[in-house]
Amino acid sequence: LTIPGIVEIAELNQSMDLNSLNAACLLITDASSKLIDFFTNAECNSQREENGNIGTSIPISWSASYHQGLNILSGDHTSSKAMKKDVPIEFIESAFKSSITILLSLKNPLEMSNLKKKVHAALQEVTSVLLEVIKSGHVSARKDYGFGSKYKGNIFLSMLQACPSGISNLESIRMEIISAMLEHMRDIPEQVLISILRFVLRYVETDDFVTYYSKESGSGKTSLVARLSKQYMELIAKVPHKSDSQQYVDEEKNLASRIMSLAVLDITSKIITHSRCNHSFLTKAMRDGLKSNAEVETLLITLSKLLQCGGGHDAMVSFKGGMTLSVGAVEWISAL
Repeated sequence: LTIPGIVEIAELNQSMDLNSLNAACLLITDASSKLIDFFTNAECNSQREENGNIGTSIPISWSASYHQGLNILSGDHTSSKAMKKDVPIEFIESAFKSSITILLSLKNPLEMSNLKKKVHAALQEVTSVLLEVIKSGHVSARKDYGFGSKYKGNIFLSMLQACPSGISNLESIRMEIISAMLEHMRDIPEQVLISILRFVLRYVETDDFVTYYSKESGSGKTSLVARLSKQYMELIAKVPHKSDSQQYVDEEKNLASRIMSLAVLDITSKIITHSRCNHSFLTKAMRDGLKSNAEVETLLITLSKLLQCGGGHDAMVSFKGGMTLSVGAVEWISAL
């Protein structure tokens, strides 16, 4: 081939790649719009279903649409297994924004009894895609993804608040997303780190921790909480009439309390060692994010406990450029 011929082929391939990217992004944007329209009209559809006139089947699968988009990018429009290598950031960002938009739109229909199963199914697909795109490493915590000042400028906190709790197969989704953010998003700013920590302290419950940690192995506190979580699940399963046994109630309370305490320490340690924070930004984030003296006191107690054990096995860093547990604890305490 001559040099002009090689250039022509390269330009053709680039054009085909761009066309594939546009087609994939258009596909998931269209799928997102259809799902949002469906749930926006959910109340009307629910009433029609009660009258036996018109059904309310979900028009499209979000997970299937996302993976079809991946198939288009890989050049295979039919394979059920998409190529995951070198997925364009533009597609990941489009999928992330659309998934967040759908998730936030699913909050209102949740109370409609006729739609609960459909909402739960959609939530499972949307959160599954969210996890996958976050784990790609291409989601930035410093972008607003077109949401601007909506949701108080913190779309990641709004995402966590919209994640369901107490729904079968989704009991640990909030902790899974938090874990994925801390592991795969290297640029989380101080404001978002404080928001995540406050969310854990206020809203994550024993059942969330138990379901999440029972699937984990890890080392240090993660391993200990995993072992206690499995013990807790075994205890729940083997006592058919738990309310009749005071011994059971006491054992459950004690185990739940240990799990909560150790899980909070584990998550907090991962947050404060995530990256080197700017002291001024961290101080401002704490002043803006912590809403009461009780929250400040709880955080101070937690950080003090971590400082005490910071010289042992848990003194590892989360990422290159992250901090040791002792240094992280001191930095965060000084910012309070």
